[in-house]
Amino acid sequence: WGLPLEEKTLPQYLKENGYKTHMIGKWHLGHFSMEYMPGARGFDTFYGYLTDTVKYFSHAYPDTFQGQSYYDMVRQDSSMKSFPLNFSVVDDINGVYTTNLFNDVADDILSAHDPSEPLFLYMSYQNVHE
Repeated sequence: WGLPLEEKTLPQYLKENGYKTHMIGKWHLGHFSMEYMPGARGFDTFYGYLTDTVKYFSHAYPDTFQGQSYYDMVRQDSSMKSFPLNFSVVDDINGVYTTNLFNDVADDILSAHDPSEPLFLYMSYQNVHE
């Protein structure tokens, strides 16, 4: 499932108008196929999780699948090979509170951004759910 590919997203429109587009947090518009991932839907970068929730400090999905727990914190950016049809797992952040992690990533994006270029930074925190 996912937002139909024929539906254009806000970041896709903004990119057409010269914006740098970044997303941090919960992506919940589909991920069963790489064409549904944030990088393919208009974001230059994505840092976050793909499921409905993750644990605040371990970043693992709270339920098991076939008896296994799994980790859900990934990133996509245009420097990656085969972008946007690629992503990498972020696995060096165990113990970092998700809100602080997302804020740090946003700070890095804002610090590196050229203020002469328009910017769209979408942040989807998980805190509002619990």
